[in-house]
Amino acid sequence: MPKLSKLLSSLTIFFPLILYTTFGATSVSAQTVPNTLKTLDPRVLVLKYYLEGYQAPFQDEAEKFISEADKNGFDWKLLPAISAVESRFGHRFPANSYNAWGYGIHSGKGFFFNSWDSAIGYISQDIKQKYVNQGLITPYAMNTHYSTNPDWGWQVDYYMQELDQYSKDFLNKFGPQISNYNQQVQATQAAELVTGPIFQNQTALKVNSSSLSLVIN
Repeated sequence: MPKLSKLLSSLTIFFPLILYTTFGATSVSAQTVPNTLKTLDPRVLVLKYYLEGYQAPFQDEAEKFISEADKNGFDWKLLPAISAVESRFGHRFPANSYNAWGYGIHSGKGFFFNSWDSAIGYISQDIKQKYVNQGLITPYAMNTHYSTNPDWGWQVDYYMQELDQYSKDFLNKFGPQISNYNQQVQATQAAELVTGPIFQNQTALKVNSSSLSLVIN
């Protein structure tokens, strides 16, 4: 995955510094936010930038992919991998359908959704009912039920393995920073200020209470 490796090598994540109000913030540019700071699920960052590497139109739905996979009991890498095989990560699918997973094609019916969010939610629940509940939890086990293409299983598995390797590389680079940030959040649950040395070309980047400022050099 040369493109993804190149993107990862040039990626920089700027983590906000969480301060107790008792420390004072008169010497820094601080931003007051509600007490809604939360720890980061590393998988969300991994998936967002993996999908960005493929310019997937649903790259901002990374958190939705993760939450639905967890809720419905299947591997979080499955749906993104299926989209790679079925639509080249959302670059080839019926217009205005938000169906990057070829869902319903096998039965002769093409599903149309009104957003990426609703598509991911519906398909995730359906996968739980039709596959997970039947013990079909790998692409190979799902193959004959999901697609008429006999190579579908290994093709989906290929992208799952690619994403798994990307995740390892990403966490090897950013894992300690993410862990440190999460420890800060947990230790300062009543934090009222978020600030940090997050400058790019002398321009301050805004940080909100639920996300990091992310830039690519």
